[in-house]
Amino acid sequence: MVTQPIHTATSGLIANQKLLRNSAHNIANARTPDSQVAVTEFSSTGTGGVKADTTFISAAEGSTFLNDVVNVKLSETNYKANAQVLKTADDMLGELLDIVG
Repeated sequence: MVTQPIHTATSGLIANQKLLRNSAHNIANARTPDSQVAVTEFSSTGTGGVKADTTFISAAEGSTFLNDVVNVKLSETNYKANAQVLKTADDMLGELLDIVG
């Protein structure tokens, strides 16, 4: 079904938006005393999608600045991939409608 790739890609976009937001939070607060580090954990929704949950931990236990910079690039790459899946699903739906219509 054409809607499944749309659901999967949309959930991926939302999850990677959360990764980007959390990484930006960590970078902005890297030198803030007593700040907490936002950790993003991805999991399957069971319906072919993905979700991201955020937990906060003390900066002493948290990620490094370099990890957050890499996560920014990772979220960009994942975002582009999910956007391409949406475009492909849209193209497929258009072709199906052309055949039926």
